Amino acid sequence: MAPIKVEVDLLKELDNVSKIHILERSDIDLIMTDISKKVVLALKIERLSAWLFNSEKTAMISIGEYDKRSKKFSKDSVLQKKDFPSYFKGLSENKIIHADNIHTNPLTKELNELYSKPNDVYSLLDIPLRIGGDLMGVMCCEKTGSYKTFSQDEISFAFSVSFVLASNLESRYRRAAQNELEKMVSEKNNLIQEIKKQKSRIIEQKNEVDLKNKELKDSVYYAKKIQSTILSNHDIIDKFSSEHFLLFKPKDIISGDFCFSVNKNGKLILAICDSTGHGVPGAFISILNTTYLFQAINEKNIEQPNLIFDFVKTKLQKTLSKEFSSHGMDGLILNYDVSKKKIEYTSANSYGLFISDNKAHTLNKDKMHVGMGESEGKQSKFSLHKFKVKAGDVLYIYTDGYFDQFGGNDSEKRKNGGKKFKRKNLNDLLTKIHKKSMKEQYEILNSTLKEWIGKLDQTDDITVFGVKF
Repeated sequence: MAPIKVEVDLLKELDNVSKIHILERSDIDLIMTDISKKVVLALKIERLSAWLFNSEKTAMISIGEYDKRSKKFSKDSVLQKKDFPSYFKGLSENKIIHADNIHTNPLTKELNELYSKPNDVYSLLDIPLRIGGDLMGVMCCEKTGSYKTFSQDEISFAFSVSFVLASNLESRYRRAAQNELEKMVSEKNNLIQEIKKQKSRIIEQKNEVDLKNKELKDSVYYAKKIQSTILSNHDIIDKFSSEHFLLFKPKDIISGDFCFSVNKNGKLILAICDSTGHGVPGAFISILNTTYLFQAINEKNIEQPNLIFDFVKTKLQKTLSKEFSSHGMDGLILNYDVSKKKIEYTSANSYGLFISDNKAHTLNKDKMHVGMGESEGKQSKFSLHKFKVKAGDVLYIYTDGYFDQFGGNDSEKRKNGGKKFKRKNLNDLLTKIHKKSMKEQYEILNSTLKEWIGKLDQTDDITVFGVKF
């Protein structure tokens, strides 16, 4: 009988872990125990712990240590920076610490006497815990009794679990402050109830509804903050061209569209992609997509755009089960070599427009999805395209949200739901304005879209990226 693929199991376990984030629960010990039991089982390890820095970051205090062997849960252990300077430095440098041998790894060998040997730890994988981009602590996955090399899929799984745990911690800390405030309000309300019981009852019910709405909104906006931190880094693009714009309008608070950029060996690798769906489902798929993009580029050292998409497609096909067969992304990814003024790109059923010497050229695309499903003509590999650029040339990459948006030039045309803007009209508009500054182009595209939509609803996530060379 063929062995069960690990990726599918890890995805199911990640789904199980994510369901632990329940708004009504406030006991962090129970949450840590639930997460720990699932993670040690999924990663085939014996210990999982989570640690938070003190305010000065001179020490870490455990908020939970679970040992599968004894089935015991403990907390409040302390690790001092002065005792483990190399380990603390490694964490502060934003590293995922992966020690196949904890006793010899330069970042972890100083843990031997006070931590590793007493707990019989041989290997570890430490994932930073971050809130709003700030380092708050670390999640430790520990193998005892024998050595272990964590696979890339296991690392990606642990990285995703760290987001779930960090989100839970942030939510609970925020709720603790809120609960204290509610206690004070409750005491005041009791005094009011003695005077006007009926009025107090109405106020209490309203406050309860408002609080739940606020918690729900806070959770979604916090997810947006995490997604923005992961999916868009304009500082990288600025190093290659200061003249660029990104028109990014999610249909909901969080988005399936994303802009992904990496500086790899002095070259810009940039992807504008449209993940399946929008809102929370689309955002979850976009994080999975960017995890595999990051893995292809920074861990597998793949730089050729078509090979990057081939890698991501294979990973998605192995990871997603049949019930998610339509999930994945459309997108365009390019590698810009500044020294050679050369662009290599691959388009997965996505769109781009290149304007040089006042002549507009639509970029070639493969009619193939990055993910599950068959392509037209049963093409299996993505194509690679190349072209040269010179000063003054302009490149646009966009998802289908802009030109598929329903609207009209006046209120009469929008009465019955309007019509689509259409890709030809978008290309004509970009060609017409391409000589203007990037700021002016952004404003024209934004105002044109607003006038087109009027009072109709936005139908999809919208992303348009432009850069002048």
